[in-house]
Order: sequence, then C-alpha cells, then structure tokens
Amino acid sequence: MRALHDSGRDAEALQCYASMQRRLADELGTDPGSALRETHQAILRGNLPPSAPPRQPTVPALQRDSVPAQLPLAVRGFTGRHLQLTELDTLLAIAQLPTPVVISAVSGTAGVGKTRLAVHWAHRVRKFFPDGQLT
Repeated sequence: MRALHDSGRDAEALQCYASMQRRLADELGTDPGSALRETHQAILRGNLPPSAPPRQPTVPALQRDSVPAQLPLAVRGFTGRHLQLTELDTLLAIAQLPTPVVISAVSGTAGVGKTRLAVHWAHRVRKFFPDGQLT
C-alpha cells in the first residue's frame, strides 16, 4: 500500500487494502492489524507521509592495488592436450599484436575436459593478465 501511495496510485492502494481485508477474513477469519488499518485510514484522509527514500547500497571502493583473481583451483594431474595448449598459446601471442580483439572458444561434447583444459591453461598464462582474472 505504501509503495502504491508513494507512486501516486492511491486508488490501487485502497484496492490492495480491500483485497487483503477480504483474504484475511476468508482464509483466517480475522481483520487487518492496527498498522495496516492506520495506513489505510491515513491514505483515506490524505495525510500519509511519503516513505523515506530507498537507501542506496554502499559498495566498498576497490583499493588501487586490488586485483581480482577468481580462477578456480589449478587442475591436478592434467596431462595431454599439447596440441590444444599450443593453439591457445598461439592465440595469446596473436592477441598481443596491434590487431583487433581476439576472441576464442573451447568447444566439444560433454565430459571431454573443456573446463579442465581452460583452467589449466588460464593458470599457465595468468602472468599475461596483470589486471586480473575473472571466471
């Protein structure tokens, strides 16, 4: 009701009260509580003060030396995939040239080790990403 009132929609706020009053009576056999009744009466009289403005969430500022490092734990026992690792290393080398942005994807069917490959390679090359690594 308060949100509707604060939005200038008093008629809908009053309908909301009537709906709640009926529902409480039908389902619980009771009347609205005093706070709800007082809000209803204040809207009817036109003297319900607006709610306080919503508080803006506070986000702590990142420290200048704070760098995100969100890689999953390194893969233990990773073997093979030398060809794919070489291809990824080549893409990284190309990306460091003054060329357009390089975007690549690792694809394959489920369970073939795409994530293990990506995480293993990400740990190998994280020094090339001093601004941080996000997952």
